[in-house]
Amino acid sequence: MSSNRIVAQWRLVQELSVSRHGRTMTDLARALEVSKRSVRRYLADLVDAGYHVESRRDGQSVRFSLPPEKAPPRIPFDVDEVWALTAAAVTSPLFASADCHARVESALSKVQASYPENLRAYVGRFKESFAHTSPPARRSRFLHVVRVLQEQVTERCRVQLVYEDLEGKKTERKVDPYVLWLHRDNIYLVAHCHLRSAKRTFHLDRAARLRPNGIDERSLASPVSCEVRVAAGGLSGA
Repeated sequence: MSSNRIVAQWRLVQELSVSRHGRTMTDLARALEVSKRSVRRYLADLVDAGYHVESRRDGQSVRFSLPPEKAPPRIPFDVDEVWALTAAAVTSPLFASADCHARVESALSKVQASYPENLRAYVGRFKESFAHTSPPARRSRFLHVVRVLQEQVTERCRVQLVYEDLEGKKTERKVDPYVLWLHRDNIYLVAHCHLRSAKRTFHLDRAARLRPNGIDERSLASPVSCEVRVAAGGLSGA
């Protein structure tokens, strides 16, 4: 099942849950920005999944809803939390990644579907105040690099990579990762570099061909203590 269809189904559940008097087919098609035919298909999917979708005739229309006891719980966001969550997402450097952009948009759509009407309208106005260019193709591998390193930092396992320095020279490195460091809209890996026999920072845009080495390095210094040294500017470039 496509991601867009899953998002639409989740938004449909929220639409059916928040309406006191139910939504017509036209209401749902407008809210989900799809055709009525698609709404019928999504409603059938919900019924097949075990949702008790109620319908009642209202004049020439049919209204659909979920009974309150069957609706999913609502998260009590306030406007400050909504602002912070949306701002953090759309201003993150990961949002500019071609790999990550669509996933962030999909996740935000699911969260926003659970907002009440006034907060949804607020988010709509918020997004209109920001302009975004298409994510650059050169960062298409960026999310993969971040995810691989995040997993290896968590597991404290050695990583092999090819790193390009500021002069364009490429070298193969074996590193023991400590922490991913977000600094001035860039993400760096702080790690012990075996080539340099010292702790170094690696700009992730210049890291490629990452592969886990599988060696557990749990005896190394903790990422927390390393992060403190980073904040103090005590580490050198790669």
